[in-house]
Amino acid sequence: MHIPPRLRWGLLAGYAGTVALLSLLPPRAFHVTPPRIPHLDKLVHAGMYGILAVLLCWSLALRRHEPRKLLAILAAVAGYGLLLELGQFGLTGGQRAFELADALANLTGGAVMAALWLLLHRPPPPA
Repeated sequence: MHIPPRLRWGLLAGYAGTVALLSLLPPRAFHVTPPRIPHLDKLVHAGMYGILAVLLCWSLALRRHEPRKLLAILAAVAGYGLLLELGQFGLTGGQRAFELADALANLTGGAVMAALWLLLHRPPPPA
């Protein structure tokens, strides 16, 4: 099934906006008591940025042997995560804070999912 690039980029932009919104909302906006799972916050970060990386891979049609494109995707994921972490520090009136561990979880999720993308999207072997 062919999905036009414009739609791919639109889905990516919508998802990135959702990540920004969730990252910058004050904690009181979430009326949920999280379960007591160790490091759940870091797993959520890795998952959200893993999805972001997959959407970037899909939008850019990443293939094997495109190291520059892969590095650009990882830089975009890491940069966006850092930008939002800094935004939490500066834009939430002290209700949220910058955490380096969150930024590392963002990059880790993005790297794992980009690697998985490459594993699953191998070109067919020559005939």
